[in-house]
Amino acid sequence: MDEAVKTFRGISYCPEHALDVHRLHVDISGLPVVLLWHGRGPDERRVLEPLAQAAAARGLVVVVPDWRSSADDGGNEALRASLEFVGQRASEFGGDPERLVLAGWSLGGTAGLGLVLNGECRPAGYVGIATGHDDTCPTTGRPLPSVLAHEIPDTPIWLLHGTRDEVVPVERGRAMAKMLVDQGARIQWHEFDTDHAGVIMCHYDRTTRRCLPSDQDHAVVAGRGTADFLTIAAAGW
Repeated sequence: MDEAVKTFRGISYCPEHALDVHRLHVDISGLPVVLLWHGRGPDERRVLEPLAQAAAARGLVVVVPDWRSSADDGGNEALRASLEFVGQRASEFGGDPERLVLAGWSLGGTAGLGLVLNGECRPAGYVGIATGHDDTCPTTGRPLPSVLAHEIPDTPIWLLHGTRDEVVPVERGRAMAKMLVDQGARIQWHEFDTDHAGVIMCHYDRTTRRCLPSDQDHAVVAGRGTADFLTIAAAGW
């Protein structure tokens, strides 16, 4: 826990789902907002807490919702409801919904990029963390290449990936970056010397089968780097 950060836990935002909001203890309004989606699995918002805390300490309001990729709709309704929550209630926590960064890890990143490419969401910036291009997008029901609009939105896109990722190999991320560059998107690509969990400051624990906070050097460096890029995205291209 970062002592500079205050966390509001378990806020209901749609039936059977809750979210956490992380922000500085200092009472400041008009802060950029990051909507941060976890990856595949049921209600994994706590997995992203190390990253969310690090980003909030940098002056961002970070909203991390639960959602379930196993839902009949792939999680679409919950993901879109969390976006609506930010628009309606971010100001209660000092955030400015007009300064939104949409971000996601793994399948959550695919979900966010689908909305951006489809022109349904036009945030100030999008950050994809360890995201591949060949998964079915939870928010559109189609693989990302088929979501590409005739005209690529002007939203700045940051793609971050670990070179040691065995879940979504870095080659898949590179392929997506190339696809987007070829379509004329505004892309910045960055690689970290870490794995799938390390890029969010975690490690995968085989006993519990969960991602847990990590103090390993490669994860700390990568996680802080990811938090830095969320801050850069909030500041604009």
